[in-house]
Amino acid sequence: MSSKPFIRNVAKSGSAQFLFLSSCLLIVFSLLGGCQVALEEPVQPEVQVQPQTTANSTLNTDGPAISPLLVGNNVWRQPGDQVWNISAQAGLQLIRIGGNAYDDNMLPTTMLANWVKRIKAMDAEPMVQVSRFDGPEAAAEIVKYFNIDGDLKVKFWNIGNEPHCGEDSLESASDVAAYIKEISVAMKAVDPTIMIFAPDECDFHEIYYTALLAGDNSASDISGKVPGQNYYYIDGISWHRYVGYPPEKLKIEQLTTAGANDFLVRIQKTRQLIDKANQLQGRSGADALQWGIGEFNGSEGQRVCSYENGQMFAEIYGYLMKYNGTYATTWSMYENGGKCNGTDFSFVGSDMQPRATFYHMQMISQNFSGNYLDGISNLDEIRSYGAVNLQTGQIAVMLLNIDTKGPQTCAIRLDANPIQAGTCQVNIPAGIAVEVEQTIDSQTSMVLVFDLQGKLRKTITYSRSEHWSNSAAPTVADFTE
Repeated sequence: MSSKPFIRNVAKSGSAQFLFLSSCLLIVFSLLGGCQVALEEPVQPEVQVQPQTTANSTLNTDGPAISPLLVGNNVWRQPGDQVWNISAQAGLQLIRIGGNAYDDNMLPTTMLANWVKRIKAMDAEPMVQVSRFDGPEAAAEIVKYFNIDGDLKVKFWNIGNEPHCGEDSLESASDVAAYIKEISVAMKAVDPTIMIFAPDECDFHEIYYTALLAGDNSASDISGKVPGQNYYYIDGISWHRYVGYPPEKLKIEQLTTAGANDFLVRIQKTRQLIDKANQLQGRSGADALQWGIGEFNGSEGQRVCSYENGQMFAEIYGYLMKYNGTYATTWSMYENGGKCNGTDFSFVGSDMQPRATFYHMQMISQNFSGNYLDGISNLDEIRSYGAVNLQTGQIAVMLLNIDTKGPQTCAIRLDANPIQAGTCQVNIPAGIAVEVEQTIDSQTSMVLVFDLQGKLRKTITYSRSEHWSNSAAPTVADFTE
């Protein structure tokens, strides 16, 4: 199977000629470049590149480091080989083996080992959930099986799943803290280098998580060190969220607005609690408390299958980058026959065709790494963010048009300086004085990839009308000299 079977590539001709309109004027210490006339494009939308770069541009790498575990999924109910093989093309970086069923009935270690092998073969990291009901000794035995007795080292772990779903109280926090501490102590006694993210609650319960991250070493606080050891009970927390259920009951067209904002509010509150706990416990660097989203999606059925759900995913991953989240593992790879109703939360359908969520996750995992760049748009319907990576030598820009009314032609500038003209203006503060003009259709997602000099090298386009409606892969346009 091809390493990227779901991407259609359209290469730009290297022999295409640029027409330069010049009358260049040399001024002391500066050189103004001539204007470029846009080439006729073999793929839509057209790209007009108007470089205005300076030789002394300073790249901005001050933004949060993007986690190498950012894009993830959950494996559920013994998916077949075809699901595993297709999932491998999404660029998944973390795959969680968790859920209520595994909490009640822990999988046999032989099955766990098979799944861990498959996950590692995808160049992803496994995250294994141990049962909160089986007790500390059973949890420690599973860690020993993988990390001491065998060679399938598992770094990332959860303890239990959604223990007090719907109950946001101090009492529930105390109950959860008690078993997390007991099980964590047993697991880390076997291998203190593992990282535990717990609990995995069904939502971000503010009272509950505030108590768990109080930083005061009380009975309900799990943010401190294991007594007598130089390591901590937990290395991060996680929560779950499915938008669209009552009482909100969001419509599909609200996923990119109210749905995305629903996640943003929870993410911002999580970041505040994490920062406070880190400060109170003196945790920093590699010891700093982290956070992730263990399960997320639109609510079941048509929302999950929609194009809008995919764009909401792109927004959520942007929020994770901005607020330094470690991972977001959607639920799930495949379930309920991919029927687009009932409890179908899959990112591939019954016909084994990737859905909009799959392609948006792929666009992010394959292009966004290094340091986050916070995009600024003057239009609410245009959402944008970026990333700069000195090692790969690229700047990636996500451009989302969530509107249904029509295309926008956006001036995209790779620094924070004002844009002088145009109805759509987007700044990506990479530190390069380059401005490009990009047309993006309604309900369309684009990734623009630049080199570190600000030259546009590639665009990836995934639209509702051309791609999602036809079960087609994103269109990739490569630009060569």
